[in-house]
Amino acid sequence: GSSWVDVGGANISAGVIGSLDLFIVASNNIYVAYNDGANGNGITVMRYNGTSWSALGTTIMPNNSGGSFPSVGNPSLAYDASGLLHIAYDDSYVSGTGQQPDVNLSVELQRLSGSSWSSLGSLASGIFDPFIGGHIGGATLKLSSNGTLYVVYQDLDVKVKKQTVTGWTSLGGTNSISSGLGGQADIEINSNDEIYVAFQDEDNSYKTTVAKYTNSSWAVIGAAGFTSGTSSNQDLALDTNGNPYVSQVEGTSNKDITVYKLNGTSWTDIGTGSISAYGNLNHNVGANIEISNGVLYLGLANDNQKATVMKYDLTTSINQISTLNKEITIYPNPTKAQLTIEGIEGIETIRILTMDGKVMETITTTNNTISVEALPQGIYTIEVITTEGVGYKNFIKQ
Repeated sequence: GSSWVDVGGANISAGVIGSLDLFIVASNNIYVAYNDGANGNGITVMRYNGTSWSALGTTIMPNNSGGSFPSVGNPSLAYDASGLLHIAYDDSYVSGTGQQPDVNLSVELQRLSGSSWSSLGSLASGIFDPFIGGHIGGATLKLSSNGTLYVVYQDLDVKVKKQTVTGWTSLGGTNSISSGLGGQADIEINSNDEIYVAFQDEDNSYKTTVAKYTNSSWAVIGAAGFTSGTSSNQDLALDTNGNPYVSQVEGTSNKDITVYKLNGTSWTDIGTGSISAYGNLNHNVGANIEISNGVLYLGLANDNQKATVMKYDLTTSINQISTLNKEITIYPNPTKAQLTIEGIEGIETIRILTMDGKVMETITTTNNTISVEALPQGIYTIEVITTEGVGYKNFIKQ
């Protein structure tokens, strides 16, 4: 309705918790995994059966292998085709002596067998200098419509594996999705079992890139590094037609939450990324998006660093875009210097996009005439964001 209520009561953990994952199968089958301060900061998994919460198996403890400061974190839950619950998580410990001891990092997988967790082994592991930073971890599990379990994780770059009868196999052979360092990845799979991965792309100024698995290989959709600024904490969602949307923390000192949708072959910002829409973030807190019944829900930290949930009606926005496209007139086209926009009012922001979705210019203005003199020759899309919706027109720069 119009208020938030506890599910199975408040304070279901025994102590202070850390990183958390929520996994819902049905109203009487809800799982949550979290770092458990009451149990050595291991990972505890709880299940809600419709009336109460109970622990599943024992707490998953870190493997210190004789090292110090062992820790686990970033849990991700999913079922496989046979209905067995899986968990992926990061596992680390410190070894060696001196000012720069080694940090041992790995991505671990376990499966719930009866009332206990059984190891499925490590997806990746390595030893890293803590002053440089580790580049392994951040696994996310996802089940496709045909019952195949996939995992995306960071191993210097971004990699995806799928579960087979004999274990785990890499998608795209030995090829990674990103050619350079990539991280903070998320994965979504549509009803046609098409796989999308969004990640922070070092090769493109740490902006967001989305890749799709097609014909046994990975291909970038839209433009690589399509966000206007440096981005992090990428999160994907798919609408009922399988179209991808991605949210991220974008910017440097004054960070905004932005949400983009794939519009044909290019990415467009459906919310304009304005401070009034999302809140100005001076801290690196990620946002999460989910789509249900034509509504996109966005969870984020607001200006006061408090939890906020917003919604965006995708059905209404699609109708507005269609109407505005018919109303917009631009001239001269082709043009060498200026473009004039007619047929609409309430202009707030104008963006110039290449045909593959790269943002060339973002102009905050209420004027209906802009300069495009600095653009190289070519074909572009002008995106006009107004108080009534968003419209697009193509033009030629001579």
